Amino acid sequence: MKPGPVIFAVLYLATQFALAVRGTLHPYQVTHFGWRMFLDSALFARFEIGFRDGRVLDLDGIEPTIWIPLLNSQVDRPRFVPPYLCGRLPDAAWVRVHVLTVVSTEYRCP
Repeated sequence: MKPGPVIFAVLYLATQFALAVRGTLHPYQVTHFGWRMFLDSALFARFEIGFRDGRVLDLDGIEPTIWIPLLNSQVDRPRFVPPYLCGRLPDAAWVRVHVLTVVSTEYRCP
C-alpha cells in the first residue's frame, strides 16, 4: 500500500476536525470556508427583555408580531436585535443576549 493516499486521508480528516473545533471556539467569527459556512450560530441566541417596571420576559413572552420579522432576516441577530427590540418596546430597560449558553451580553435601552 502506498503511503500517499493514507497521508492525504489523514490530513483531510485532520483539517475537517480542526475547522469544526475552530467554529465552536469562536462563535461570532465570520467564515466563508468550512463547516460553519451556512450555519447561523445566531439562531441559537436567546433574548431576555427587562422592563422598567421590573418584569423580565423571554422573547417568546412578548407579542409575536414584534419579533416574527426577525426570524427570516439575514442579520447578525445578537448585534442588531437588541436595538430593534428597544425601538419596538418603549418601556424596555435592557435586552440580554445569551448565545449557546456561554456568551451573555446586555444592551441598555436609551
